[in-house]
This record gives sequence, C-alpha cells and structure tokens, in this order.
Amino acid sequence: MLAIAALLAIAAALTSVPAPRHALADDLHSAVRTVARDQALAAVSGEPALRTTHFLIKYPTGDRADAAIVQSQVEKAYSFVFSRMGGRPADPVVVRVETRAALAADLAVPPDQDPLGAYWRGVIWLLTPSAYLPGTPAQRQAAFAAVGPVAHELTHLADDNLTDGRMPPFLDEGMAQYMQWRFSGYLWLQPDNTFCQTLYSWNQLSAGFDALPNQALAYHESFAVVQAVENSSPAAAGRMLAAIAGGASPLAAVRDAVGAREAAALAAGSAWSCAH
Repeated sequence: MLAIAALLAIAAALTSVPAPRHALADDLHSAVRTVARDQALAAVSGEPALRTTHFLIKYPTGDRADAAIVQSQVEKAYSFVFSRMGGRPADPVVVRVETRAALAADLAVPPDQDPLGAYWRGVIWLLTPSAYLPGTPAQRQAAFAAVGPVAHELTHLADDNLTDGRMPPFLDEGMAQYMQWRFSGYLWLQPDNTFCQTLYSWNQLSAGFDALPNQALAYHESFAVVQAVENSSPAAAGRMLAAIAGGASPLAAVRDAVGAREAAALAAGSAWSCAH
C-alpha cells in the first residue's frame, strides 16, 4: 500500500482528558524513549550504518543502495519539519531501514496493514524503498522524494517532543500528513476517503481513531482539521500543540487554536474535497 497516510498509527487512542504532567512524568517519558532507542540500536548492532549531520541510518547488509536513497532525503526533511515546528530532537535520530518481513515483525503489524514506516519512542522505522518503488536506483530516489514517509515520521517525532507524548492519534496523524503534504506535495486521496459521504464525528475521531473501519477517511479528516488550524493563523498550530502539552483535550486545544467550535475546523478543511 503506497498511501503515506496509512502508516502505522502507534499511539494509544486518547479516551479522557489527562491531568497536567509534572516534571517527574516528563523525565520518565524521556527516559523511556532513551531506553527504547538503545534497544532499537542493540537489535541491529551488527548491521552497517550511514551517518549524516543529524541521523544514524541502520540498514541490512547488502541494502546500501536503498539506505543511500533514505540518506538523500533525511536532512532535507529534518530542516523542513523542525524549522517550522520546533521540537528538535537530540542527535542522532536513529532510522532503521528494514525489509517488509523485518518491519512487520518489529512493529507487530496486523495482517491487513503494510506500512511504509513508523515512529516509536524516538526511533523511526522505514520500509526499504525497493520493496515498493520500482525502477533503477535513480528512479527510486526520485519516487522516494515524492512519496517517501520521512517528513511524515519526523513530524511524529516533533509532536512527541513538543507535547511530551501527549499528542492524540488523530491530531498526530493530521500533523504528519500536513507536513508531508507541505514538504513534497503528497496527500493520500482515493475514492474511499472522499468527503462526499457521511463523515466521522469529532467524538469518533478523538476517542477511537485507530479503530475506525475506514482509516482512509479518518486520516483525511484528521488532515482537514490540521489544515484548518494551520490556515486560521500562522501561530495556531503552535497554540494547539502547547495546549495539548499543558494537558488540554483535543477539543479544547483545537478550539483554542482556531477560536471556533471543532465542527468549524472540519468544515473549513473539507469544503474543497468533495468537488475535487
């Protein structure tokens, strides 16, 4: 499945408004990510690596050409995402380039999913480009620049850093899709996610995003919400993220950002989609 927006959503669905976090909880979240990063590196300690200014890219032996394709995009995406969002991580960002079988095993992927990548606790996993992009290495590199998930996954990392792990799944995926769209122009559009159908409600998106049967539609709606927030003012997305970091519910955070009810955000983001 080539849909970037269908990348594995790995955060748990937010079902209640969390209490404000204290410094100890913030430190714990950071410590958990450090442990997870060390474990992810230890699991591939014998594999070769490529290094860039901000990244350590681990890849299977014999897969250097695909790792080089990933290498060609990571710094561009890094500059784009973190210059706009903040939440800059500590160096290096660990990226694991994996075969389809290894990625499925690492992430415990359900049989009906075929992710191109994932973010989990400070580490990014990417499906090796040759697994889904045909052609020569040069052709795959061009295609990866157009549809590859690097900016998408880096946005998850920024969201995690900026909210200290509190970002609800549907806003997290909306931000990741939005930044991917701004970075490369790619947006997941298909008949299943047109807005010419009954849409999921705000409560459905915020309380059970990962379990909604039409994930294509759920992802498209999440993009529309973030697009509306971004369009409302240059600082609106930052206000939304800051509110979530402070313990606000998704509803309160979006209302604070756009100055209107959440339905207005859905309507503003989706108005063009049915006709086009």
